[in-house]
Amino acid sequence: MDRNDHDGNEPGAERASVRPSARVSAVAQMMDCDQSQVRRLVKTGALESHRIGKRGLRIFLDSVAAYQESRTEQIVRPREQKQQRRAIARKSYIDALATLRARGLLK
Repeated sequence: MDRNDHDGNEPGAERASVRPSARVSAVAQMMDCDQSQVRRLVKTGALESHRIGKRGLRIFLDSVAAYQESRTEQIVRPREQKQQRRAIARKSYIDALATLRARGLLK
């Protein structure tokens, strides 16, 4: 039986899933950062990697996507931010007035 004849339907014939990976330099370019930062993320465990030979380091691309998703911040639009600040200021003002009334300093 040749290697190409294997159809994968035999019992116990599980195919290993291959996760796409890239070099440190490519990941650094994708993330717009320095290679030392990518290596630091690998060392801390934030990015998953594997070795090719003694020195070759490859980063799994799905771990890069997961890292970026976990670090994503929602952008608050200036108008919404201004409305939030006004609401907080108004609530603080109302609370301060209530406290002064409770102490008998305001009627």
